[in-house]
Amino acid sequence: MSPSRSSSRRGPASPFLRQPCSARRAASLTLILLGGCLASKGDIRLLQDELRATRAQIATGDTARMRSDDARRAQIASLATSVERITDSLRSLNGRFAAFQATSAGQFDAVGQQIVQIQALLGQTTRGMAEARAQLEALREQGISTGSPTPAPAGDTSKAAPAGPGPATLFTTSVTELRNGSYRTALNGFDELIRTHPDYSQVPLAQVYVGDAYKGIGNIPAADSVYQLVSTRYPKSPQAATGLYKLPDTISDEIAAASFLKGCTAECLIERCGLDRLYKMAETLDLAIVSVGDIGPQATSLTRHLLSDGDFRELVALGCVGDVMCQFLDEHGETIAHPIRERVMSIDLETLKRAGHIIIACGGAHRAIAIHAAIKRIGCNTLVTDEGAAKALLAMAIGSTERTG
Repeated sequence: MSPSRSSSRRGPASPFLRQPCSARRAASLTLILLGGCLASKGDIRLLQDELRATRAQIATGDTARMRSDDARRAQIASLATSVERITDSLRSLNGRFAAFQATSAGQFDAVGQQIVQIQALLGQTTRGMAEARAQLEALREQGISTGSPTPAPAGDTSKAAPAGPGPATLFTTSVTELRNGSYRTALNGFDELIRTHPDYSQVPLAQVYVGDAYKGIGNIPAADSVYQLVSTRYPKSPQAATGLYKLPDTISDEIAAASFLKGCTAECLIERCGLDRLYKMAETLDLAIVSVGDIGPQATSLTRHLLSDGDFRELVALGCVGDVMCQFLDEHGETIAHPIRERVMSIDLETLKRAGHIIIACGGAHRAIAIHAAIKRIGCNTLVTDEGAAKALLAMAIGSTERTG
């Protein structure tokens, strides 16, 4: 059969006859697409694994961070609790200290009143004893004067007792006359006491009263001589300081008085009045409690009239900021070079700073610079102060740190 016949016999190709070829093409395309899809799923699985690992790491990091945050919160809560406890303790201590101050003030007042009462009782007892002694001596003297003298044994060469009143009677009678304004009668009585009983315990005081009697009758030069005699004749007696104290009041010439005061230095008074024992005790102090005074209109040294207006102005001009035991300091803790130093009887600050433990008890924001100067000079182991002074001292310390930084 010829090709033409065969072709004519089968006739024209229908669409259904062409379908196997299209199916083959579609299968090929499907296989290609399926191959691409299989590669993308593997990548997706890898990505999913990496995402899971990343999420696990993030979760682990978040957990650690949360634990760290919890630990920090716990620490902060603990610190806050500690701060609250410390604050409560400070409030409690502040309350106790205020109560202690109030109680101490009341106790000090009570002790002061008791001391005054004791002094009054002692004064009454002393006067009573003096009067009783005077009466006894008067009775004895009356008995001696009215009785017959007893003959002295043979060979006795001792001196007979001096006739007349005894020393206590002379002293008491002369003091009474002096207080009543009978200066000449008192002067005669004291002169007789000193002459006839030079070893009597009240002779130094009688010598001071002699000067008072001369001053009472207007004989100022004689009073000056007697007051000077007390300090030279009885240097170890407490009346030596009394004589030196009264002497400038009797000097009418201001220049002469100033010259005398300049000669009566603190060292002279210390040596003559026996205060050197206190200075020796100060060299071995275990504990020193010191207060600090400021220099200002309300300063203690001014309110007690220890400083004149002229001294005050001069000290301020020299840079004085306060004082420790009437030794005036500048802001660096150095002692101010002023003539007032010669008139101060006080423990030297170099001796004071060698004490085993130094407590500075002082308050008030206006005294902060003075407290700071005192700490620089003598040191401080314990500071007892108030809130105002504490804040001012902290501000000064912070300012000093910033300047040095």
